[in-house]
Amino acid sequence: MNIASKKNTWTLLWLLLPGLLVYTLIAVVPIIQAAYLSLFDWNGSSSMYFLGLDNYREIFSSYSDYWNAFKNTMLYVVFCCIGQVGLGFLFAVLFINRKFRFGALFRSALYLPCILAPVVIGFLGLMIYNPRFGLLNTLLSLVGLEHLGRDWLGDPNVVIYALIAIHIWQFIGYYTTIFLAAAQGISPEILEVAEIDGAVGLAKTWYVIIPLLRNTIFVCLTICIAGTMKVFDQIFVMTKGGPGVASEVLALYMYNNTFNRFRYGFGSAISIVILLTSFVMIVIPRWLIERRVRSVE
Repeated sequence: MNIASKKNTWTLLWLLLPGLLVYTLIAVVPIIQAAYLSLFDWNGSSSMYFLGLDNYREIFSSYSDYWNAFKNTMLYVVFCCIGQVGLGFLFAVLFINRKFRFGALFRSALYLPCILAPVVIGFLGLMIYNPRFGLLNTLLSLVGLEHLGRDWLGDPNVVIYALIAIHIWQFIGYYTTIFLAAAQGISPEILEVAEIDGAVGLAKTWYVIIPLLRNTIFVCLTICIAGTMKVFDQIFVMTKGGPGVASEVLALYMYNNTFNRFRYGFGSAISIVILLTSFVMIVIPRWLIERRVRSVE
């Protein structure tokens, strides 16, 4: 390595140092602190009592509410990956393949919920699902399906799916925009050659567009999983985890134990479990898929 190259390397490191320090303070240090607190029984004011791994044993015990929160979170992850990323990709493909008269207006309307705060979306959800004058029950009555109307947020059998639908609606436009931006990098000549070879419609999407946007799909799935694993705001505004614990997710389960029951050690243990679960769901499948792709190539 010559002198100029060494100088450029040190310059780059010095430029990265402030950002690295900030990231360490706001991300790495809290994780280390949470991992430390997870080994103790502490209510935030009294002395800390060392428990070792007892908090983790309680989390995974059969009588723990953790498994209900875990199930609800997994439902969020699965349906949001399908709804947000899947529908976002579908809309992007439609915009790529066809010209719509009001396409720009539709894209703007699709993206609008993304710029609203989750709390605002939560209040909109309350108005949509209100059992007496909510938009959803009103529309069902107008089309003669009033028998399908119900207290969407008060029914433990459907509340989690009602919340998931609102979350999907908020972020479809976000993923549509990402896929549209990525699709602009596809050479028009490639699509033209594919059409000449007979790859049109669904075939062009399956054999040409999806392979070319493979990395973008991985990125979108990663963002979706990471964001869904920590979903909190909308649920807190709309149901606070109710009725009962029917809509409680991991982030809300951690919040309730930490700030409502003053179990800071147990809450810290839950946060570490959420972190590790997110890591497993994001990193390991991606590594396995990329390894499989490299072996095929």
